[in-house]
Amino acid sequence: MMKILVIDDHVLLLEGLALVLKRAFPTTEICILRSSEQALERLVREPEADLAIVDLAMPGINGVSFIKALEERQLLIPTVVISASEKIADVSEVMKAGARGFIPKTHDVSGMLEGIKRVLEGEVYLPAEIHQRLERFEQSRAIDVATGKSVPISKRQLDVLRLVKDGLSNKQIARVLNISESTTKSHMGALLEATGAKNRTECILRAEALGFL
Repeated sequence: MMKILVIDDHVLLLEGLALVLKRAFPTTEICILRSSEQALERLVREPEADLAIVDLAMPGINGVSFIKALEERQLLIPTVVISASEKIADVSEVMKAGARGFIPKTHDVSGMLEGIKRVLEGEVYLPAEIHQRLERFEQSRAIDVATGKSVPISKRQLDVLRLVKDGLSNKQIARVLNISESTTKSHMGALLEATGAKNRTECILRAEALGFL
Protein backbone atom coordinates (compact mmCIF):
# COMPACT_ATOMS: atom_id res chain seq x y z
CA MET A 1 0.00 0.00 0.00
CA MET A 2 1.26 3.45 -0.91
CA LYS A 3 1.86 5.89 1.97
CA ILE A 4 1.73 9.71 1.82
CA LEU A 5 2.70 11.98 4.72
CA VAL A 6 1.01 15.38 4.99
CA ILE A 7 2.77 17.85 7.31
CA ASP A 8 1.21 21.19 8.24
CA ASP A 9 0.61 23.09 11.47
CA HIS A 10 -2.77 24.40 10.29
CA VAL A 11 -5.33 21.76 11.26
CA LEU A 12 -8.01 22.85 8.78
CA LEU A 13 -5.68 22.70 5.78
CA LEU A 14 -4.09 19.50 7.07
CA GLU A 15 -7.38 17.65 7.40
CA GLY A 16 -8.79 19.14 4.20
CA LEU A 17 -5.80 18.07 2.13
CA ALA A 18 -5.84 14.62 3.71
CA LEU A 19 -9.51 14.25 2.73
CA VAL A 20 -8.80 15.33 -0.86
CA LEU A 21 -5.91 12.87 -1.11
CA LYS A 22 -7.96 10.02 0.33
CA ARG A 23 -10.63 10.56 -2.29
CA ALA A 24 -8.06 10.77 -5.09
CA PHE A 25 -6.01 7.79 -3.86
CA PRO A 26 -8.52 5.56 -2.01
CA THR A 27 -6.08 2.68 -1.46
CA THR A 28 -3.34 4.94 -0.09
CA GLU A 29 -2.51 5.40 3.60
CA ILE A 30 -2.60 9.13 4.39
CA CYS A 31 -0.66 10.09 7.55
CA ILE A 32 -1.25 13.58 8.93
CA LEU A 33 1.38 15.23 11.14
CA ARG A 34 1.35 18.69 12.73
CA SER A 35 5.09 19.38 12.79
CA SER A 36 8.27 18.48 10.93
CA GLU A 37 9.79 17.24 14.19
CA GLN A 38 6.92 14.78 14.60
CA ALA A 39 7.32 13.65 10.99
CA LEU A 40 11.07 13.08 11.39
CA GLU A 41 10.56 11.04 14.55
CA ARG A 42 8.01 8.87 12.75
CA LEU A 43 10.21 8.42 9.67
CA VAL A 44 13.22 7.39 11.74
CA ARG A 45 11.02 4.64 13.24
CA GLU A 46 9.10 3.85 10.05
CA PRO A 47 11.13 5.07 7.04
CA GLU A 48 8.78 3.66 4.40
CA ALA A 49 6.88 6.45 2.64
CA ASP A 50 6.19 7.19 -1.01
CA LEU A 51 5.75 10.94 -0.67
CA ALA A 52 5.92 13.73 1.91
CA ILE A 53 3.89 16.92 1.44
CA VAL A 54 5.13 19.68 3.75
CA ASP A 55 4.20 23.30 4.32
CA LEU A 56 7.05 25.74 3.73
CA ALA A 57 6.28 28.08 6.64
CA MET A 58 6.35 25.69 9.57
CA PRO A 59 7.39 26.83 13.06
CA GLY A 60 10.72 25.35 14.14
CA ILE A 61 11.90 23.07 11.34
CA ASN A 62 10.33 24.52 8.19
CA GLY A 63 9.81 22.85 4.82
CA VAL A 64 13.31 23.49 3.48
CA SER A 65 14.96 22.39 6.72
CA PHE A 66 12.78 19.26 6.72
CA ILE A 67 14.14 18.28 3.29
CA LYS A 68 17.69 18.83 4.53
CA ALA A 69 16.97 16.70 7.61
CA LEU A 70 15.70 13.87 5.38
CA GLU A 71 18.90 14.06 3.32
CA GLU A 72 21.14 14.00 6.40
CA ARG A 73 19.35 10.85 7.60
CA GLN A 74 19.52 9.27 4.14
CA LEU A 75 15.71 9.08 3.99
CA LEU A 76 15.19 9.24 0.23
CA ILE A 77 11.56 10.32 0.25
CA PRO A 78 10.24 12.52 -2.58
CA THR A 79 8.98 15.76 -1.03
CA VAL A 80 6.52 18.32 -2.32
CA VAL A 81 6.46 21.73 -0.66
CA ILE A 82 3.20 23.68 -0.49
CA SER A 83 3.23 27.35 0.37
CA ALA A 84 1.13 30.48 0.70
CA SER A 85 4.22 32.36 -0.49
CA GLU A 86 4.99 32.51 -4.19
CA LYS A 87 8.18 34.55 -3.75
CA ILE A 88 10.55 33.26 -6.37
CA ALA A 89 13.51 33.35 -3.96
CA ASP A 90 11.56 30.93 -1.74
CA VAL A 91 10.85 28.66 -4.71
CA SER A 92 14.54 28.71 -5.65
CA GLU A 93 15.58 27.74 -2.13
CA VAL A 94 13.00 24.95 -2.01
CA MET A 95 14.10 23.40 -5.31
CA LYS A 96 17.81 23.72 -4.53
CA ALA A 97 17.19 21.92 -1.25
CA GLY A 98 15.98 18.93 -3.26
CA ALA A 99 12.19 19.21 -3.34
CA ARG A 100 10.50 17.27 -6.14
CA GLY A 101 7.77 19.84 -6.44
CA PHE A 102 6.43 23.21 -5.33
CA ILE A 103 2.69 23.84 -5.20
CA PRO A 104 1.20 27.22 -4.23
CA LYS A 105 -1.74 27.08 -1.85
CA THR A 106 -3.60 29.22 -4.38
CA HIS A 107 -3.76 26.17 -6.68
CA ASP A 108 -7.18 24.61 -7.09
CA VAL A 109 -7.70 20.97 -6.10
CA SER A 110 -7.26 19.60 -9.62
CA GLY A 111 -4.00 21.52 -10.09
CA MET A 112 -2.65 20.31 -6.76
CA LEU A 113 -3.55 16.71 -7.50
CA GLU A 114 -1.96 16.95 -10.94
CA GLY A 115 1.30 18.10 -9.36
CA ILE A 116 1.23 15.35 -6.74
CA LYS A 117 0.50 12.66 -9.33
CA ARG A 118 3.38 13.81 -11.52
CA VAL A 119 5.81 13.68 -8.58
CA LEU A 120 4.59 10.18 -7.69
CA GLU A 121 5.34 9.22 -11.31
CA GLY A 122 8.93 10.39 -10.85
CA GLU A 123 8.72 13.87 -12.37
CA VAL A 124 9.68 17.23 -10.90
CA TYR A 125 6.68 19.56 -10.77
CA LEU A 126 6.45 23.33 -10.90
CA PRO A 127 3.45 25.28 -12.20
CA ALA A 128 4.30 26.68 -15.64
CA GLU A 129 4.20 30.34 -14.60
CA ILE A 130 6.40 29.74 -11.56
CA HIS A 131 8.81 27.66 -13.66
CA GLN A 132 9.23 30.58 -16.07
CA ARG A 133 9.77 33.06 -13.23
CA LEU A 134 12.33 30.72 -11.64
CA GLU A 135 14.30 30.45 -14.88
CA ARG A 136 14.47 34.25 -15.17
CA PHE A 137 15.48 34.52 -11.50
CA GLU A 138 18.31 32.00 -11.87
CA GLN A 139 19.54 33.67 -15.05
CA SER A 140 19.68 37.02 -13.26
CA ARG A 141 21.80 35.47 -10.51
CA ALA A 142 24.20 33.79 -12.94
CA ILE A 143 26.23 37.01 -13.10
CA ASP A 144 27.16 36.53 -9.44
CA VAL A 145 28.74 33.20 -10.30
CA ALA A 146 30.62 34.79 -13.20
CA THR A 147 32.41 37.15 -10.82
CA GLY A 148 34.37 34.20 -9.49
CA LYS A 149 33.75 35.38 -5.94
CA SER A 150 35.55 33.19 -3.41
CA VAL A 151 33.47 31.81 -0.55
CA PRO A 152 35.66 31.31 2.55
CA ILE A 153 33.20 28.98 4.26
CA SER A 154 32.67 25.24 3.96
CA LYS A 155 29.59 23.51 2.57
CA ARG A 156 28.57 22.47 6.08
CA GLN A 157 28.94 26.03 7.34
CA LEU A 158 26.78 27.17 4.44
CA ASP A 159 24.14 24.62 5.53
CA VAL A 160 24.27 26.09 9.03
CA LEU A 161 24.09 29.63 7.67
CA ARG A 162 20.95 28.87 5.68
CA LEU A 163 19.27 27.34 8.72
CA VAL A 164 20.23 30.36 10.84
CA LYS A 165 18.55 32.50 8.20
CA ASP A 166 15.42 30.36 8.63
CA GLY A 167 15.44 31.29 12.33
CA LEU A 168 16.48 27.95 13.80
CA SER A 169 18.31 27.73 17.12
CA ASN A 170 21.61 25.85 17.50
CA LYS A 171 19.70 22.92 18.99
CA GLN A 172 17.27 22.81 16.07
CA ILE A 173 20.09 23.14 13.53
CA ALA A 174 21.93 20.24 15.17
CA ARG A 175 18.80 18.16 14.89
CA VAL A 176 18.25 18.99 11.23
CA LEU A 177 21.86 18.32 10.22
CA ASN A 178 22.20 15.32 12.54
CA ILE A 179 25.27 16.77 14.26
CA SER A 180 26.02 17.70 17.87
CA GLU A 181 25.06 21.06 19.32
CA SER A 182 28.73 21.76 20.12
CA THR A 183 29.63 21.19 16.45
CA THR A 184 26.87 23.59 15.47
CA LYS A 185 28.28 26.21 17.84
CA SER A 186 31.73 25.69 16.33
CA HIS A 187 30.36 26.28 12.82
CA MET A 188 28.49 29.33 14.07
CA GLY A 189 31.71 30.76 15.50
CA ALA A 190 33.46 30.23 12.18
CA LEU A 191 30.63 32.00 10.37
CA LEU A 192 30.80 34.99 12.70
CA GLU A 193 34.54 35.19 12.07
CA ALA A 194 34.17 34.82 8.28
CA THR A 195 31.56 37.58 8.07
CA GLY A 196 33.06 39.81 10.75
CA ALA A 197 29.71 39.83 12.53
CA LYS A 198 29.01 40.10 16.25
CA ASN A 199 25.70 38.22 16.35
CA ARG A 200 23.46 35.96 14.27
CA THR A 201 21.33 38.74 12.80
CA GLU A 202 24.36 40.72 11.69
CA CYS A 203 25.91 37.49 10.35
CA ILE A 204 22.94 36.93 8.01
CA LEU A 205 22.97 40.53 6.81
CA ARG A 206 26.71 40.45 6.11
CA ALA A 207 26.48 37.00 4.50
CA GLU A 208 23.84 38.32 2.09
CA ALA A 209 25.95 41.37 1.30
CA LEU A 210 28.98 39.14 0.65
CA GLY A 211 26.97 36.91 -1.66
CA PHE A 212 27.08 33.78 0.51
CA LEU A 213 23.29 33.49 0.48
